[in-house]
Amino acid sequence: MFREQCLENKNIDLTLIDDNGNKWKCRVIVGTLTHANWRLSGQWKTMIDARHIKHRSYMIIGAPIVGIVNIAFFSNKHL
Repeated sequence: MFREQCLENKNIDLTLIDDNGNKWKCRVIVGTLTHANWRLSGQWKTMIDARHIKHRSYMIIGAPIVGIVNIAFFSNKHL
């Protein structure tokens, strides 16, 4: 839902800001057929490792404004 409401249907650069204020430069890569699938590249893996995000964790992602953005804020939680 976040991607559909806040990101364009094309590959874009996205800065993720965690709850400690660290900035992570990522790239959103949109699926080619239905645009329903998307993945993140860039500093995504570095951010996952630095934040110790493991299997069974989830992220809460939000945008500072309604509409198309290139900055998002997140917090991760563990189950």
